[in-house]
Amino acid sequence: MVDPRLFRERLGIEPWTPLLEVADFNSLIALSQEFQVPVYALTAQQTGHVGAVWDQTEESMRVFGKAFSECADKVFKLTQ
Repeated sequence: MVDPRLFRERLGIEPWTPLLEVADFNSLIALSQEFQVPVYALTAQQTGHVGAVWDQTEESMRVFGKAFSECADKVFKLTQ
């Protein structure tokens, strides 16, 4: 376990604060598993989305990738 004081010092948040919160990405997760690629690496062809729907999907993928990157940074800070 991480000392709560160190947790606060390293992350600037309380220990009970979630390290990662993401919206519902079930459809993207299913596609990423089907094509065996990370969610943020899916292509328009793989999703079958075009136009405005693809634009929204692409934004969701960007948010997903950013959230996981930030979570990884937090984990690294906690394990140094």
